[in-house]
Amino acid sequence: MINEFGNDHGPLTPKLAQAFTHDPFGLMEQCSWFKFAGKMVGKKERVLVYDHLEGMGGWTVACETGPVVAVLDSSDPLDEIRAAWPDEKIIFEKHDEILRSAANEFEGLIRFDAGGEMTEAQWERFIADSANMLRDGGVLIAGGKSEKEFTFIKKVAGKYFNHVFTFGKGQQHPLITPANATIILAC
Repeated sequence: MINEFGNDHGPLTPKLAQAFTHDPFGLMEQCSWFKFAGKMVGKKERVLVYDHLEGMGGWTVACETGPVVAVLDSSDPLDEIRAAWPDEKIIFEKHDEILRSAANEFEGLIRFDAGGEMTEAQWERFIADSANMLRDGGVLIAGGKSEKEFTFIKKVAGKYFNHVFTFGKGQQHPLITPANATIILAC
């Protein structure tokens, strides 16, 4: 990634520094989800990314798509993250309430639940909001590690989107075994 995108960010924020030290393969696995999602979205004018990687997820997607609004976890240090990932293509936000009320605002939405923390009700609300927030022709990329969660996401996305495609689902990964992430693309 450094060879492809450069190394023009500041020092890593606490969560990322710890992940690089204690679980680099897990971190790279999650980062690859964002890269894959960015490639699926393609070059777009505005993409919304829920970034649980303290800026790295939004930055990775912005390198593939163009302008990104990255929503950070509520506990993430906003000022540190803005300083660590200085790029005019990325706007970092802490709260997404106003964004969820925007109609036809984004060409892509990306959200991963790496820790399996979202409830079915939260996924239902997010997917319904996403259908409203996306412009015509926009795409939703979502996923996580839990098979039950994945099945639910896919089912709910089918209620709001015309097409739902599945990626992952245990397919072998060259570095991480077993591959345990599942991702949907809905449009």
